[in-house]
Amino acid sequence: MSTSSDVTFKTLSARGGFKIGLVSLTRAKSMNALTREMIQAIGRRLARWQQSKRIVAVVIQGEGRCFCSGGDIRQLYDGIADGDETGLKQADQFFELEYKTNIQLHRFTKPLIAWGHGYVMGGGLGLFLTANHRIGTTSMQLAWPEVRIGLFPDVLGSWYLSRIEPALGYWMGLTGMPINSTDALSQRLIDYQMADGDLEPLIGQLRRLDWTERTPDNQLLVRHLLGNWSTPAAADKPESDWLRTGATITEMMVPVIQQGLVALPAADADQDAWVQRGLHQHHAGCPATARLLVAQLALGRHMSLVEAARLELVMAWQACRHPDLVAGIRALLIDRGALPQWQHATPASVPDQWVKALMTSPWKRDEHPFANL
Repeated sequence: MSTSSDVTFKTLSARGGFKIGLVSLTRAKSMNALTREMIQAIGRRLARWQQSKRIVAVVIQGEGRCFCSGGDIRQLYDGIADGDETGLKQADQFFELEYKTNIQLHRFTKPLIAWGHGYVMGGGLGLFLTANHRIGTTSMQLAWPEVRIGLFPDVLGSWYLSRIEPALGYWMGLTGMPINSTDALSQRLIDYQMADGDLEPLIGQLRRLDWTERTPDNQLLVRHLLGNWSTPAAADKPESDWLRTGATITEMMVPVIQQGLVALPAADADQDAWVQRGLHQHHAGCPATARLLVAQLALGRHMSLVEAARLELVMAWQACRHPDLVAGIRALLIDRGALPQWQHATPASVPDQWVKALMTSPWKRDEHPFANL
């Protein structure tokens, strides 16, 4: 076993002399929030395991109560709060590394099994969703909560949120509300639903599979194992929030989807509690993020995953140089409980030029850091 920057790497013996790689996020006290060093270590190790003939599959999981609550926004804040060039450059490097690693995982050809329990949010989604076998447990809470801090639904939110039920995609981005594994499965954001206690038995079964040197055969082995795994009992599966509230939310999202008009109503005491919570979060969230989401999803639905990464790197670069992100993180982490001082009062008051600026690339097309990906 080796350890690097709050993430550990192990290889487990498997049948036929092969090995299974195990990646564990170990910042349990920080809900496994990702640092620059963790992302870098994961990318390097997966590059090695991709080339190894002995490694036939990889499992990635988080220790403690959740898979990953997101990126380490305190580390990000420390870099951009003063607006100095050194800090901004470090933030740029963080986002560039994060997106490169997302693409690397997306292109990983061997079985890559992500175990999503508890919070699977923000930066953690970049590790989870790009795996080719995504397992959500009965405790999963999957979300893009960036509206709360004045960022945008990143780590390829442009791509994923624009490919699920449209009203739900906009709802998740505008409110930061999480969905459970039942809804994530229905939206194909996960591939399998399991019980929280199934990880160790699953790893045991993986070690006993009849592995070969052929990656396509190994993918079929894993798909067959996971597809035939006993799903949680009906009583243990979380109730679908979307099935219960979808009609209400869809009605709210019609003006957003058809006209780009973000004017969600205030929460009503007679509404479903899940809807009330989402509306409260939306109205407390960043108005510019709400406006930006509409443009983001409109573009994302027509992009490849790599094109979405290029777009979001531009948006991340700009977000670090616009005041809402600093204000949002400060309110959340520094002035705990304080209301963020957003630059605009409502989404309707955000000028079109502000949205355009947040999506304007600082690079010429052939100079974009991902131009050759």
